[in-house]
Amino acid sequence: ASLLDMYYTVRDRKDAMRQKSQAVRKTVQNLCARLTKKLAIQEKELAATFLLIGLDHNKQNADAIFLVGINATKKQATVALIPSDTEVTEGTSSYELGSLYGSRGVNFYKNFILQETGVDPDYYAAMPMSALSNLIDILGGISYKVPTTMYYYDPYQNLKINLKAGQQTLSGDEALQMLCFRGYSDGVEDREDTQLGFARAFCVTFLKPDNLTRAAAILNNMYYNCETDFDEGDLKELGEMMFNVSTYTQSYTRIPGAKNSSYYAISTNRAKAMFEIYQ
Repeated sequence: ASLLDMYYTVRDRKDAMRQKSQAVRKTVQNLCARLTKKLAIQEKELAATFLLIGLDHNKQNADAIFLVGINATKKQATVALIPSDTEVTEGTSSYELGSLYGSRGVNFYKNFILQETGVDPDYYAAMPMSALSNLIDILGGISYKVPTTMYYYDPYQNLKINLKAGQQTLSGDEALQMLCFRGYSDGVEDREDTQLGFARAFCVTFLKPDNLTRAAAILNNMYYNCETDFDEGDLKELGEMMFNVSTYTQSYTRIPGAKNSSYYAISTNRAKAMFEIYQ
């Protein structure tokens, strides 16, 4: 009897130890899972994507389209120009992406970007030329080397462009003149190079930490003149990340793809790879 009692006692202890071991293992696994999830959330919070659309004077066409990714964890930022002549195919018809803003709106653009790049932008801003001009003036102008002497006059559009080549500080109106100019020797590609170059110069100026003192004026300009989902709360949450971009590795480029006879076609796989770290 005593031996049986000892046997059952030892067996019960083993069972209890086994159960405790399983409980501890499960607790550790749950803690690891929660920690992994928390770290993933924290990393996501330190990364953001932005869809920025520059509209023409009539607010019907997207003259400049940029997809921006910022990753504070990896200290990287990418600004990718999406050419306005990017192909949108519907059935047997093709259209230029830039021509569809007035009829389709910003949600169409967000869905197209998601389809072609895998990026569902966290924030967007569609900015008319007048708002961009105001923003540049709020920042005190943008230092930029105008690539060529530019002159053009069209009374029907009330458009006059008159800029000399060379390094200068461009006011809002002068920057718009340069961005509207189309008389380059290589046509669209030269104009896109200017848009990318100016985007870099604009970011250098806009993301200076002392521009936090201009935050109220910048936000007012966005609220009253732009279509956007970026608000004061977002600026508080993302401000430190955004205004530290000057210390990050930065890339300014076209979205991966190629130009065919009429349209620019995005390379979806390469675009997804480019923005993977910002998801």
